[in-house]
Amino acid sequence: MTGPNNWVGATAQFSVRPNPENNRMPEPKTFTGNFQWQRGERLGEGGQAQVYRATKLDDAERAEFALKVLKSKNPSPKACERFRREMQAVQTLDHPNIVRVVDSYQGVAAPPFYVMNLVEGARPLGKLIRQPNNPFEKQSERCVELFCQLTSALVHCQEQQIVHRDISPGNVLVTPDHRIQLIDFGLCWTDDTGQLTSIDEGAGTQNYMAPECDSGAHTAPDVRSDLYSVGKLVWTAVTGRQAFAREEPVFQNLALEEVLPDHPQTWHLAHIFEKTIRADPANRWQSAREAHEFGTQLRNVLRRGISPVQHIHRWCDRCGVGELRNATGAFGALSAHEGYVSKRCDYCGTYVLHNRKVPDERLEARKQFS
Repeated sequence: MTGPNNWVGATAQFSVRPNPENNRMPEPKTFTGNFQWQRGERLGEGGQAQVYRATKLDDAERAEFALKVLKSKNPSPKACERFRREMQAVQTLDHPNIVRVVDSYQGVAAPPFYVMNLVEGARPLGKLIRQPNNPFEKQSERCVELFCQLTSALVHCQEQQIVHRDISPGNVLVTPDHRIQLIDFGLCWTDDTGQLTSIDEGAGTQNYMAPECDSGAHTAPDVRSDLYSVGKLVWTAVTGRQAFAREEPVFQNLALEEVLPDHPQTWHLAHIFEKTIRADPANRWQSAREAHEFGTQLRNVLRRGISPVQHIHRWCDRCGVGELRNATGAFGALSAHEGYVSKRCDYCGTYVLHNRKVPDERLEARKQFS
């Protein structure tokens, strides 16, 4: 492949397997949509499409973009539909963590194509986590930031009623300044017709797609399917290992306490997996916003370390994310003793007995000092 460090908003796992010449789409030098584009070097090639460097002909600054076009001169109806769906979906989206389309053409006089921003220096997450110095391995804050950016993108997708269906390390780009770009919406499903496309076909990357996206599944995928894939992706990033086929191992022999025993800070990420990598969608987060808000809270927990005294009455210090509520039953009866309060974490179930006077005195002293 040419230009290994110039990855674009298109299928990232390219393999250069030239089709027979009589099946290739003629390669015009220029493409015309709303603007005229000059085709440059080929950046990559997937099973159905090719991606080229491109410049706008009437642009004095000669800024560079990426142009994606079907490569077969006789594409199958399925390939055309997938390409059309991808174009329409990405044109609908406008988010900093999703590749942005600047022009497209879907007519019959020329090959369909669309033009995207060129993400210079970006690399597929799959390549980064396979290299010896994986920048995400054992890095809990960086992996939570990855989760937050992806769930932020999914919030926008959910608002537009778009399900990606193929979130995997090959379809996530990482820029030099650590921004995430979600790419390749070729398998996406939009809820504009009320019908699921290709429900009888497996949709997604093996080991990352949710069970309901597998071949023969009878449940329509939704944002919870994408959240399942994000959970698998984060697990792969933090451990540096290939994702497992189904969810059971992550709670047994592949739990972070077993895989990364010397890095307890990463164990906080288990809370992400508990609400994403579940076979039953009902056991996952039910919306992207819910997942994103949790990721933001978890990021704050990792950054502050031990909970400050202001949080001691509200947040659980054991798991870092659960809210402490007044305990009931026999343990709650301890609250009757003067100066103490008994609470229970609504997330991990830990019971906490606080001496109310000590943190109150420390908080008051801190206020006086400030």
